[in-house]
This record gives sequence, structure tokens and C-alpha cells, in this order.
Amino acid sequence: MKRFSSLEVLLSVLSSLLLLCCLALIVLSWIRLEPSGAVESTELSGRMLITEGAFYSEELKNSSSLRFKSLAYDVQHLVSEAFGHSELKQHFLSCQVNSFSQGSVAVTFDLWFNQLVDLKEAEQQLGVGLQEAGGTGWVIDRNSIQITGKQEVTTAAPTGVSPTAEACPPQQTSCADPSLCILIGRLCDGHRDCPDGSDEDAARCATACDGQFILIGPSGSFSSDKSSRFCRWIIRLDRGLSLQINFLRFDTQENVERLKLYEGLSSQAPPTQGQWFNATYSAANTSTLSNQQKLTCSFEQGMCFWRQDDADDGDWYRTSGSTFPPLSGPSADHTLGNSSGFYIVTPRSPGQWLKSFRIQSLPLSPHPEAMCLSFW
Repeated sequence: MKRFSSLEVLLSVLSSLLLLCCLALIVLSWIRLEPSGAVESTELSGRMLITEGAFYSEELKNSSSLRFKSLAYDVQHLVSEAFGHSELKQHFLSCQVNSFSQGSVAVTFDLWFNQLVDLKEAEQQLGVGLQEAGGTGWVIDRNSIQITGKQEVTTAAPTGVSPTAEACPPQQTSCADPSLCILIGRLCDGHRDCPDGSDEDAARCATACDGQFILIGPSGSFSSDKSSRFCRWIIRLDRGLSLQINFLRFDTQENVERLKLYEGLSSQAPPTQGQWFNATYSAANTSTLSNQQKLTCSFEQGMCFWRQDDADDGDWYRTSGSTFPPLSGPSADHTLGNSSGFYIVTPRSPGQWLKSFRIQSLPLSPHPEAMCLSFW
């Protein structure tokens, strides 16, 4: 009888272990494999109280009213942002408000996750996320947050327009034709997804701030009042034109109200949103400007035609006088030669690693001769 050497025994053991690992990986892959084209979701119900910053009215009983739609949009955005700050951000899918009731303002809503979630953990993570989110001016009683389970686990189609004879599945909403559904995220995003275009209808998408949504034409205005609302507008201009926005009033509270401007439309770049301001817009044809006009700027009246680069590590900021801490920048402006003039400078930040701070000009016209660009 042949005796195996220690090396042969070791190789046999290693081969067996590798075979077991391969089998385990195959079984694990088979368990985790899901049918393509579907997203399995778990639905939960929630309730919480807004004790300050919002008030209850009879309009909130009607889910078709502008007041209901506005507050529901704000709540859904806040809950989504809260879970985005939580440990459940990888599993949270969406939120949909069902109703409002008295008790300050009591909100009931549905939540969807891509896996089973512990109810107490969902309550805790929502409370933690609400502390991080903020920005609405509301005070929410964290002790009032209640998350309960639902029996059914549903499967929803992930994209496109879905014909259905019943109510829309989770994460979807209906078109004017109730037999057609689209994803909630595609509602009022500037693109027509319903065949009849009802998902972008002005009456459905009008903001609660000033009753507008799509702004078309060479000029116009939009505004937001003092109440805590989340509003957005889409401004459309002819191709090749630039947009100039003038703020006639801009009264915001730090970390409470904010205005964001985005170029283009996508799920990553939502339309304009803000609070408590009054602005006008107009189309500008910058193609007639010379390169010198596009580049020249003393920064006394703003940034001229220069724009911040979103892909760098930070923004240049416009200031006057001396910088802080002392000797970290100029003590006076080059244009006026005193502390009243303005200039742009990069902020100081901790650390020794290299950082990039970039500003961009408008596209320049080809020039047959060499040009000199000077900075002071």
C-alpha cells in the first residue's frame, strides 16, 4: 500500500478546501440572484408630528389641493434626505405621504426599503437623520416618530411607463390616464414621461411659492415668500443663450433657507430650489461679446462672466479689506488701492495637501494673434 507524502497530503487538503469554497460561492450567488428587471421592496408605514413651522388647515384634507401637494413634497424630500444621512441610506428607496391630520401637523406616510428593516432601527435612524437634515424651519417631535410594518411585500417595475388597471405600485404615481404609471422621481422633472404630458402639467407642478413651474421666454420673474416651503422652477431659453438672474430681494437665514441653481436637468441636478427671495431673469446673447469683455473683471460688481468650477476642491470667494488670518492674502484691492475695493481669494484650510480652486470663463472666440491674460 502506497503511503502519501506530507506534501501530497497538504495539496489534497488545499484542493478540497478550494473545492468547498467554490461550492459555497456558487450557493451564495444562487441565493442572492434576483430576477432581472425587478426590484423587491419592503413597505412600512410611518407617522410623526411637526410641532412648529407648519400649520394645519382644511386644505390638507384634500390630497389634490396645492397646499397638500406642497407640504407633502416638502415632507417626502425631508424624509428622503434624513435617511440619506442615516445608516439605512443604502437600503432606503422612497417615501410617500398619505395624509395630514391635526395635532400641530400629524403626518402619515409610507416607506420603501430594498430589504427587511427592523422597525425600531427605522425609527431611530429616521430621528438621527432628521437632526442632520434640517433646512426646512420645522420642529419635529422625534418622540412622536412611529414606524409600523405592513404585511405585503411587493415587486415594482423599475423604469418606464407601466399600464395597470389598479392603483399604481409603490414608488410610482399615475398619469392623467389612471391606467398608466411613472416613477415618482420623474414627476415634474422637466421631461415628459407620460404620453399625454400630464406629469409636467402646470396645474400639477406649480410651486406653492408663486404658482409657477416652467418659465419660458426671454425674461420673467419668480419668487418665494417667508413661509417654510421647498419650491423649484425650470427656466428654458433658446439654445446658445446665457441666463442672467437679478435678485431684487434675498433674505435668507443661514442653515435654514437656501437657494440652489443647477444647469441642465437630471436626477442628480434638480431644478432651482429656494426660500424667501424675489428674482428676475433674462436671456443674454454672449456670442456678441469680445474676448476682452468676457475676461475683464475688477470684481467690484460681482464675478462678471467668471464661474466657479464644480469639479475642484473649493470655491474662490469675493471679499474686501485684509484677509484673515493676517498675511494670508492681500491687505487691499488692486483696482482701487484701498480696503474698500473687492477682489477674489481662495480660503485657507487645514492640511498640507495640494488643493485646486478653479474659475472658468465663457467660451472664447478663436483669435488670429497671440493674446496676453494678466492677473493681479
